Amino acid sequence: EAFSPQDATTNPSLILKAVQKPEYRTLLDDTVAQYRGRALDELTDRL
Repeated sequence: EAFSPQDATTNPSLILKAVQKPEYRTLLDDTVAQYRGRALDELTDRL
Protein backbone atom coordinates (compact mmCIF):
# COMPACT_ATOMS: atom_id res chain seq x y z
CA GLU A 1 0.00 0.00 0.00
CA ALA A 2 1.53 3.24 -1.14
CA PHE A 3 -0.89 5.46 0.75
CA SER A 4 -2.42 5.30 4.19
CA PRO A 5 -4.90 7.69 5.83
CA GLN A 6 -2.06 9.54 7.54
CA ASP A 7 -0.64 10.31 4.09
CA ALA A 8 -3.67 12.29 2.98
CA THR A 9 -5.54 15.38 3.98
CA THR A 10 -9.29 15.81 3.91
CA ASN A 11 -10.53 18.87 2.13
CA PRO A 12 -14.20 19.40 3.10
CA SER A 13 -14.92 21.43 -0.03
CA LEU A 14 -13.79 18.51 -2.22
CA ILE A 15 -15.97 16.10 -0.28
CA LEU A 16 -18.93 18.46 -0.67
CA LYS A 17 -18.38 18.70 -4.42
CA ALA A 18 -18.11 14.92 -4.71
CA VAL A 19 -21.31 14.10 -2.82
CA GLN A 20 -23.24 16.60 -4.93
CA LYS A 21 -22.60 14.34 -7.93
CA PRO A 22 -25.20 11.60 -8.35
CA GLU A 23 -22.59 8.87 -8.75
CA TYR A 24 -21.09 9.64 -5.32
CA ARG A 25 -24.23 10.59 -3.40
CA THR A 26 -24.81 7.03 -2.23
CA LEU A 27 -21.48 7.13 -0.37
CA LEU A 28 -22.78 9.99 1.75
CA ASP A 29 -26.21 8.45 2.25
CA ASP A 30 -24.76 5.07 3.26
CA THR A 31 -22.25 6.61 5.66
CA VAL A 32 -24.86 8.84 7.31
CA ALA A 33 -27.20 5.86 7.73
CA GLN A 34 -24.45 3.70 9.20
CA TYR A 35 -23.25 6.35 11.66
CA ARG A 36 -26.61 7.90 12.58
CA GLY A 37 -26.69 8.71 16.28
CA ARG A 38 -22.91 8.70 16.66
CA ALA A 39 -20.57 11.63 17.14
CA LEU A 40 -20.17 13.87 14.10
CA ASP A 41 -16.40 13.38 14.09
CA GLU A 42 -16.90 9.62 13.64
CA LEU A 43 -19.10 10.26 10.62
CA THR A 44 -16.74 12.75 9.04
CA ASP A 45 -13.77 10.44 9.62
CA ARG A 46 -15.56 7.76 7.59
CA LEU A 47 -16.19 10.10 4.68
